[in-house]
Amino acid sequence: MRYGVRAIIAALTLALGIGWMSPTQAEEYPQPSWHFLLDSMSYGFSKNVPGMNDWSCKPTAEHPRPVVLVHGTLGAQSTNWGSYSLAFKRAGYCVFALTYGEFKGKGNFPIRFGGLTNIKGSSKELRNFVKKVRKRTGAAKVDLVGHSQGGLVIAHYLKKRKGASSVEHAVSLASPFKGVFAGVWPILIGDLGMWFVSAALPSYTTFFQQVTGSAFLKSLNKGGVAVPGPKYLNIVTKYDEIAFPHEIGIMPTKPGASVTNLQIQTVCANDYADHLAISADPNVFQVMDHTFSGTPDAPVQCREVRFITGVVD
Repeated sequence: MRYGVRAIIAALTLALGIGWMSPTQAEEYPQPSWHFLLDSMSYGFSKNVPGMNDWSCKPTAEHPRPVVLVHGTLGAQSTNWGSYSLAFKRAGYCVFALTYGEFKGKGNFPIRFGGLTNIKGSSKELRNFVKKVRKRTGAAKVDLVGHSQGGLVIAHYLKKRKGASSVEHAVSLASPFKGVFAGVWPILIGDLGMWFVSAALPSYTTFFQQVTGSAFLKSLNKGGVAVPGPKYLNIVTKYDEIAFPHEIGIMPTKPGASVTNLQIQTVCANDYADHLAISADPNVFQVMDHTFSGTPDAPVQCREVRFITGVVD
């Protein structure tokens, strides 16, 4: 009961796997909940999800690259990744996550909130974290997974901070590459209005960087978002109520770059995940696991995922 109350408090505060596993791992780590707004987010009161940021973990021949999870706006390493971190760990991966973009002097609030500062600075934090993961694990490359803003942080790191040589796969989940409020925001306030609002609220630059027409997105999209080297996989859901319309998460293809775009409903018609549930979705996890394991065409065992609430048990 106490666990459930904590989960509900965490959900209200923050609201704005199926993989092959060894018996040892299955016994050591709990099953993922696949309920983002409830059990998953209760980890927000903890520093890490079980198995996350185990700096003694060494990659295996089966899973030679650590997975680095990059949360979204207002998220954190524990609040955003309760399900995927456990799922990857149980499947045999080394799993790491950071909380980037926190305000200084965050105080003693029991839940961490990240993704609040300039995305350019956040991509530098990601660069430094990836360096640390590679050094501590001995891995030549990592696989990245970013939710919402996290996908933009990854894209900026790869394109602007020379991260391509350190990354094999870059997965984005409902990331607004074309900006939120596509086609609406410029009409409402225009470029001058956007500049004024950004100048008036400099501490919240990250929100305006994600809006259609922002200088950040124009720079990121100029010449194409993707760069040669990493294999990009961009997963969206047609039921996204935040990165809306969901097509803003589709990354344009580019000669010389490996880009795959996937609407999860084309794989599992009974998947009704929204913007939050896509970061705790067993069907999406299987797609990522197959991709990282070199078997992207392997079948997915579809489970029903409901809008906001998650998996139907």
